[in-house]
Amino acid sequence: MIKSVNSSGRYIQTGSGIPMGHYFSPGAQGAGQMRFNTNSNNIEVWDGVAWKEISNNYASVGLTSEAESLLDWARTKRDEDMRFKNLMESHPGLKDLKEKLDLMTLLVSKEQSTQD
Repeated sequence: MIKSVNSSGRYIQTGSGIPMGHYFSPGAQGAGQMRFNTNSNNIEVWDGVAWKEISNNYASVGLTSEAESLLDWARTKRDEDMRFKNLMESHPGLKDLKEKLDLMTLLVSKEQSTQD
């Protein structure tokens, strides 16, 4: 079903080498639409002629361990930022310190870039 996703190295493909056109009839009305069939408990894809069931025997796409690690880090960072934002709303002094830190960081970065 999937021959390739991209060459970024963030995705991995597993499964058999099904030809790319297995599910899709190029130019067909609605080709590529997906649905979950509650009668068979399977995902199906419209190939332009009929609904085709996607089973476990076909290729799948997943994230590399590095991409998963980066997503975990981003989620943790987002949660930390939200906690800090909530603290700043409760304690105005923290907000003032954060603004000063951001300003100092900007000034130091500009100074370093002019020295390089």
